[in-house]
Amino acid sequence: METLVSPGEFAAMLGVAEMTVREAIRVGRLVAYDRDGSPVPASAKGRVKFLKPDEAKRQWKEGRSSDRADEEGSPTLIEARRRKLDVETRSRELVLQVRRGALVERASVSLAFQTAGRNIAREMESWEFFAEEAHAVAITGGVPALTAWFRAKAREMCNNLADFFEACPIKDDE
Repeated sequence: METLVSPGEFAAMLGVAEMTVREAIRVGRLVAYDRDGSPVPASAKGRVKFLKPDEAKRQWKEGRSSDRADEEGSPTLIEARRRKLDVETRSRELVLQVRRGALVERASVSLAFQTAGRNIAREMESWEFFAEEAHAVAITGGVPALTAWFRAKAREMCNNLADFFEACPIKDDE
């Protein structure tokens, strides 16, 4: 009959906490045995459980392997944590790139703003002719006509500005 050790003794052999070994038994990663050497189901409660040291070491190593997946095909805990850290790292790098403006080519942003600025300046240059037109509307139609004329001009200017911004989109550098 092979030698059996308690979870505490096995934990001491590995240099890990006894609770870690007991958890591995509870989830079925390590096969436990009773005093007679018969396998004990992982779900058995209240029974004293022992381990066969050589077998348990092999199972422990397999269960801790970062390139192995368990029975359901999900990654081991270590692999899952590594992947989570990788995702968090990439996410933080992406946020940093956004803050630095590295995701959009600076030259294309600069060009877009220059083009928009020129278009806005041209629109504003046309305002000097508004005074004569507004005066004529006020004389012929009064205050209600002048109010309607200003509203129409404001809508027209907003539409023109929107068209100017659509004409100079920012292009990604990819």
